[in-house]
Amino acid sequence: MLGSLLAFLTADMTAAVKKQVVAIAIYAASAVIFLFAFGFALSALAYWLASAYAITPAAADLIVAVGLLALSLIAALVGRSARRKRPDSSVSLARLAALAAAPSVAKAAAKGISPRAIGLVGILFGAAVLGRMAARD
Repeated sequence: MLGSLLAFLTADMTAAVKKQVVAIAIYAASAVIFLFAFGFALSALAYWLASAYAITPAAADLIVAVGLLALSLIAALVGRSARRKRPDSSVSLARLAALAAAPSVAKAAAKGISPRAIGLVGILFGAAVLGRMAARD
């Protein structure tokens, strides 16, 4: 019984991992296509600046480069401020709840619950945690 349950959980996790890999591959392809589109848009912007304001193509490229530099500095500042924020306290609350429940589980195990049942509960708990972690991503 335990072997079939473990096989079922393994197959379920394998399917979830395959689904995640396909989703990541689609996101990666989308990011590459976006980068190409962004490059073409910047090229069109430089061409438009050169023709609309009668400036040299080099000056138009320089204007686009300075704009991108300013955008990257803003993104870096936002990233730096986000890194300084305190971590979410819900994770520590979950750890605290698990630590608080541990003694009562140990007492129940000592009263005569079979080791197989404890192992089964541990496997199910681990599968639930892995499933929640996969669902967050």
